[in-house]
Amino acid sequence: MKTFATVLLLVICSSAFAQTDTVYYDKYWKKSDPDDYAYYRIIRHTDTLLSVKNYYRNGQLQIDGTYSSLEPKEVKEGHFLYYSPTGVKTRDEYYKENSREGESMTYDTATFYTYKMHYKGGKLEDTLTGYYPSGKLRRTEVYLHDTLVSGYCYNEQGNEIKFCRRQVMPEYPGGENAMMQFVMNHVRYPDREREDGIQGRVVVGFVVDEKGSITDINIKRSVSRGIDKEALRIVKLFPDFSPGQLEGKNVKVAFILPIMFKLASR
Repeated sequence: MKTFATVLLLVICSSAFAQTDTVYYDKYWKKSDPDDYAYYRIIRHTDTLLSVKNYYRNGQLQIDGTYSSLEPKEVKEGHFLYYSPTGVKTRDEYYKENSREGESMTYDTATFYTYKMHYKGGKLEDTLTGYYPSGKLRRTEVYLHDTLVSGYCYNEQGNEIKFCRRQVMPEYPGGENAMMQFVMNHVRYPDREREDGIQGRVVVGFVVDEKGSITDINIKRSVSRGIDKEALRIVKLFPDFSPGQLEGKNVKVAFILPIMFKLASR
């Protein structure tokens, strides 16, 4: 009993003296003042890894995981759990040197389907299985180095039905290269930012709806007033995308577009 008590005391002391930090972030995930924030992060320093819990402003847990490093680059290492703002678990997965590794579970909040998949070095590998909310098999897919090799879909009665891709991302007409060419052809560097030598990468968020129209355009990462305004103007000029799909049905999909504003060297 004496030995057990000594060990227990050491564990308690080790926990008590572990360093813990709290960091606040705005809606763009830039560090913020504690009085004006959208998210906050609690970091617990251990001997080997950093235990991190991200929270929404309402106190609901967003991400629970471990990192080998946070600065200058975040490197995920180990088990991660993800939650929606309402507390619904959306993902359960593992990372090795910032790449997904091993079994991963996804809980889709739109269809309520559940998916089990496997990763190797960040790429889909082996068998993916999807399930109806009832638990019955919805689909099976086989991947090799992130490439779909074969796939089958089933109805809830267990009968095979026509195969459709699990998810299809929205696409700009002509693809990503055409979209970037459109940006380059239409961008006008703001005069004030040019004069002041301001440059940087602005990140624009928008939603492609079920018809392919672009809605809810907003700035996810700001550079300056002029550059932000120009980035928003360009995205508003985009033609309709081909809509995204989930289990064969058109759905709204959030899209993130970084645009680099860089001045030519003089």
